[in-house]
Amino acid sequence: MSESSSRSFFTASEEFNNHTAVLSSSLVNHIKELKKHRIATSLSLSSSSQHVFHDYESERSSSSRNNASESLFDLNKRDSYGFKLPTQWVNAETLYRFDRDYRNVLKHQEHKWNQMLAECGGKLPPLGSKLKRYARKGIPKHLRGRAWLKYSGAKAKMDKQPNEYKTLLEKAMEMGKSNPHAEVIHRDLHRTFPDNSRFSCSVRQPDGSIAMIPESNPLLCSLERVLLAFSIHSPQIGYCQSLNFLTGFFLLFVDTEEEAFWLLESTVNDFYPEKMFDNSMDGSTIDQTVLMQLVYEKMPGVWNKISNKRCFWECVQDLPPVTLITNHWFLTLFINILPVETVARIWDCVFIEGYKVLFRVALSIFKLSEHSICGLEDHIDALQLLQNVPKRLVDCHEFIQYVFSKDNISHDLTYRDIEYRRTMFRNRRLQHLPSTITTKSISTDYSSSAGLNNTWDEDDVVEQIYL
Repeated sequence: MSESSSRSFFTASEEFNNHTAVLSSSLVNHIKELKKHRIATSLSLSSSSQHVFHDYESERSSSSRNNASESLFDLNKRDSYGFKLPTQWVNAETLYRFDRDYRNVLKHQEHKWNQMLAECGGKLPPLGSKLKRYARKGIPKHLRGRAWLKYSGAKAKMDKQPNEYKTLLEKAMEMGKSNPHAEVIHRDLHRTFPDNSRFSCSVRQPDGSIAMIPESNPLLCSLERVLLAFSIHSPQIGYCQSLNFLTGFFLLFVDTEEEAFWLLESTVNDFYPEKMFDNSMDGSTIDQTVLMQLVYEKMPGVWNKISNKRCFWECVQDLPPVTLITNHWFLTLFINILPVETVARIWDCVFIEGYKVLFRVALSIFKLSEHSICGLEDHIDALQLLQNVPKRLVDCHEFIQYVFSKDNISHDLTYRDIEYRRTMFRNRRLQHLPSTITTKSISTDYSSSAGLNNTWDEDDVVEQIYL
C-alpha cells in the first residue's frame, strides 16, 4: 500500500475570515447595507437533507459525554494540504469519524485507479463512461494534478507551446511595476490561504512584531510569477481577485508553476464563459441569472424567500442579494466555500464533465438548504445561511453521491439547457428583448459552449453511476 493511501486524511474547510479579500469592497459594503441586524440562524434540515448534514448539537453532547473520542487526535492538526481542521463548523468527533471512514474510500479508490491505469499501459485513459464514473468517485491525490492537466487540455497546450510560459515570465519581469496589475497581485499574495501552513509568510521582526513578507515563501513567489505571466497572456482579463485562489489551489496539486499556469489558462479561457473575469463581468452576471432561473423553476418556495416574493422576470435586471454569495461560488469554483477535499472532488468532475457540474453543485446546496431558507423571517438572512451551510459538507463522498444521484433536483440539467438560457439572457442584455423569446431568434451554437468537453457526445452519458 502506498503512503498516499495509508496517510491519515482530514478534510478541512477554509475559515472564510479573509472573505473581504475575495469579494470586492463594493460587494462587501452592499452586504453590510443589506444586513440591518445581526443575522443568527439555526439550521433546521428537512429529512431529505439529513443524509449529508450532521446533527451537530447532539454530536456535541455525545462528544462531551465521551471525551476519549476527542483526545484521539490533536485539534490543532492540519490536513494533508496544510489547511486547519474546520472545528469552527464541524466538531472533533465528526472529523475523526470521517477521517476513519474516508481512509477506506481512498484505499478502494487507489486500487481501482491502479487497475484502470494498468489496463491502459500506465497512461491515463481517454474520456469515456468508465472514466466519468471513476472521477465521480474521486481521483487519487497523487494522480490528481496529472489528471487535471490532461483532461482540462492544459497538458496539450503546454506541450504545443513549450517556451510560452518562460517568454511570458521574462516579459513580466521586464515590465516590473509598469505592469498595471503587478501591485495588486503582490498585495493579494499574503491574503491567499493565510491560514494554510504552506502559504504562510508571517515573519517575526526584531521588535517582536509580525510582518507579512510574501518573498519569504517560495510557494507565494511561484504564485506571483504565475499571476504576472497570466496578466500578460490574457490582457483582456489581466488580474482579478479569485484568480489568486484558483492558482494557489492548482499549486497544491501540480509539480511546477508552469503546469499551474496552463491549468489556470485552460480553466479561465476554456471552462468559464466569456467575460467572466473582465471588467464587465457579463459572463458572471449571465450565469447567475441562469442559476436564479433554475432555482425559480425547481424550488419555488426557495425563490419566493430569496426574491422577497418577486416574480423572476422582475428580478432579471436586479438579481436577488444571494447572488453576491453564489457568484463567489462560481468565481472560485467553491474554494473557501466548501471543505477542501470536497472542492477537489468537484474539480475532479469539472475537468472531465465540464462547467455544468458547478450548476449541479450549486442547486444541490440550495436543495439541502431548502427547508431552512423557507423558514427564514427575512430574505436577507439567506446570505448568511448560504455562507455557512457549505462549510459543514465535510463528507465529500456522500455529498458527491447526492449531487449526481438520479433523484437530485438537477439530474436532468444538460449543457443544451444551460447554453439556451445563457443565449437568451445574453440576447436580452445586448438587444433589450422582451422577457419571452422564441427559439428561432436564438443562436444555438452549442459546440462553443463554455466548459463543454467536446470529446463527449453532449449529454448522452448515463448520469446515475452509484449502483
